[in-house]
Amino acid sequence: MGKQAKLIDNLKSEIPEFLEFFEIDDENPYIVIGNLGLFIEKVHNSIYKIVKYGKSSQKVNHDLFILSKIFNYLNKVYDHKDKDIENIIDVSIWELLITLQYGYKIAKEYMSENMYLNFIKEYPYEKHKLNWNTE
Repeated sequence: MGKQAKLIDNLKSEIPEFLEFFEIDDENPYIVIGNLGLFIEKVHNSIYKIVKYGKSSQKVNHDLFILSKIFNYLNKVYDHKDKDIENIIDVSIWELLITLQYGYKIAKEYMSENMYLNFIKEYPYEKHKLNWNTE
């Protein structure tokens, strides 16, 4: 099994909640991890609601737990220092995070130190702080 197929298989087993949100019928890791980015955006919207409306709920707590699972997985695969996988995460996850109002907060809270330092180096906050989508 190739490293990209293994990446997808591990995602399926480590984050089964993702399979409830997206049907993985593609073997292209950019598409699959890109959909994981959209899943992060969905979870981000729950966090946004907690900040905006000051309300916590069982659903929001569950979403925070899922976010933790997602980044535990991403940290593990990123920290293998594989340039192809790092590029997939950059294009599919990092480029999305800079468009989310709380994307940098999520990055700081959930990324490993190694991933976070590389993320900030690639996407400095001061340069991208106004990139988040206001819709």
